[in-house]
Amino acid sequence: MRRAEYDALIPQLQSALGGTCEIQAFDVTDTPLIQILSAARSLPFLVDSQILRIKQADRLKESDLGELEAYLKTPFTKTSLVLEADKAEERGRLAKLIHEFGAILRPVAADRLKQEALFLKSRLSEAKKTISPEAQKQLFDMCGEAPMFLATMIDRLILFAGDKTQIDAAMTTQFEENWTEVRIFDLSDAILSRNTGQALHVLRKLFELDNDIYSMLGFIHSQIKKLWQAKILLLEGLSPSQVAARLGMKSSYVAGNFFRSLENFQLKKLESAIDELHQLDWKSKSGRADGESGLELWLLRLTAPTASPSVKGRGRN
Repeated sequence: MRRAEYDALIPQLQSALGGTCEIQAFDVTDTPLIQILSAARSLPFLVDSQILRIKQADRLKESDLGELEAYLKTPFTKTSLVLEADKAEERGRLAKLIHEFGAILRPVAADRLKQEALFLKSRLSEAKKTISPEAQKQLFDMCGEAPMFLATMIDRLILFAGDKTQIDAAMTTQFEENWTEVRIFDLSDAILSRNTGQALHVLRKLFELDNDIYSMLGFIHSQIKKLWQAKILLLEGLSPSQVAARLGMKSSYVAGNFFRSLENFQLKKLESAIDELHQLDWKSKSGRADGESGLELWLLRLTAPTASPSVKGRGRN
């Protein structure tokens, strides 16, 4: 729900800056930071202030952070910078700079759930339907940490409900079991089991739910990152139940094959997969790669069986 948080922040910044305010957006993978900061130091024609939205700030290099620090020490007072980052480390230099010269705003899970609940209520109200609290929780669990799928899942559930005006837990359970062709977390399961065919099938079905490549890249990155975090915690000696509690995972992960499969998955392979996703994101945005086919190739590499070391025998002389 980053968009909603951004939309709520902008009016506050505009009020603080005053006058006619222009908003510009930049992506650090497309535009060098030095060029963005140059734009920050002067105003466009016929405006009194400006807001620069800087996406993927966690991709800034160390040299970029030096340039950013120099600007923040003597900023242009009529410019506000909004830096967006998916994985800026709390102790990293970027986070320290923002702490020193500004403020860090983090998405709050409770706020996200509140926004999703309001969105669900509005969508159901248009269809003249209501939903029980238990059914609502089930629906949100289906979408997990992928709110981009929520609108599609609501529309499908409304169709599934037919003429019935009340959606209850039994109906939602039946919907999940019999009508949803794929569950959100089936992709992680297919990757861990190295089932290439199933992984590709799930990916294509997810694209039917939402064909926005950038949303899909973000969703898959969050899933692979969770696998990586779980692997790290397992290597640190935590039990599966402790890992699940730390990462907010369902108890079904502990009871199922998730952790047994994860134990056999190399940490290095997960780290390489995350790096490749970043590269694919950049290439897609710069027109150097087709996102959907690129994701399929990425899945093929990730789920490919690990080659067993060859055993060489000593021949006879």
